[in-house]
Amino acid sequence: MLIKDNQYNRPLYYTRYIDSARVERIQVNLGYALRIIPRRLLHFLGILLSKLSTTTTTIYGFNVESSYLLGKVRL
Repeated sequence: MLIKDNQYNRPLYYTRYIDSARVERIQVNLGYALRIIPRRLLHFLGILLSKLSTTTTTIYGFNVESSYLLGKVRL
């Protein structure tokens, strides 16, 4: 836990290796069907955007606005 406060449920983060790259602050959240990773993490891992598989998934936020994914990748 990042914040030692028992009054709130704080997200749990951990560190993992993807291939030989150390990735810190991975959030553990098993309740979502969609995992979102920032573009800068793809760059850090050396994954080119051209390597992403196409997807037609649309994300809808709480404000009902939609966003489209750049693609999907299996890590």
